[in-house]
Amino acid sequence: MKPAQRVLYGTILLTLAALMVYLAFGTDLLGGPATPTPDPADPFGMAISEDAGTPAPTPEPLFPEVYNFALLTGMTVEDNIAGERVVIEQAPEGEVGWVISEFPLGTNEGVGIDQERIEQGLVSIPRLTPTSYFDDVSTDELGNFGLESPPYTLSFTTTFDFEFAVDIGNVNPSGSAYYVRRHDKDRIFLVSKVDLDSLINFFIVPPFVMDPSEASTMTAQAAAGGSN
Repeated sequence: MKPAQRVLYGTILLTLAALMVYLAFGTDLLGGPATPTPDPADPFGMAISEDAGTPAPTPEPLFPEVYNFALLTGMTVEDNIAGERVVIEQAPEGEVGWVISEFPLGTNEGVGIDQERIEQGLVSIPRLTPTSYFDDVSTDELGNFGLESPPYTLSFTTTFDFEFAVDIGNVNPSGSAYYVRRHDKDRIFLVSKVDLDSLINFFIVPPFVMDPSEASTMTAQAAAGGSN
């Protein structure tokens, strides 16, 4: 190999070595920004840095304590204006299902209790999740949300001997949610109107199995009542 060729060959090898060092250790060797080392817990860099602001909190269920409807032993839907309510309780020991122990005077008791509808309503309670909330609301401001004299109160009992209750106030301006307030919390929540209407309807049309000839009339009544 001629001397000139040896020099050229050596130059190529040095250039390749320098390139490999650059790729391995980053531009910090040249005074530029270093390539960050991936965090094993976050290899794709998806975590928010501390100086990027506080991320929005993950929505929490309205009743996180009741994570399964099997923890429910009863439910009451009360019309505070009419002063009447519907009370649903577990059937006595040795029996299966649910009983309706209290309902408004004049209610059509149909031909039995609609066990499936009651189960569907109870299953929805652990899933009730607010879309937003308001803090620091004074007692004088409750009327702005329809919660000074709330139209409805939903309450239920549990296997761990604790009763939860929530007042249901006005519908928000967009018509998508109710303002609600847990009796043991100062915070006012926005909860889906569709989800709460299905529970309010237990009072408007108690869950009795209707005679087929009357079922369509009762369904229309529930739809009209839930839209108020």
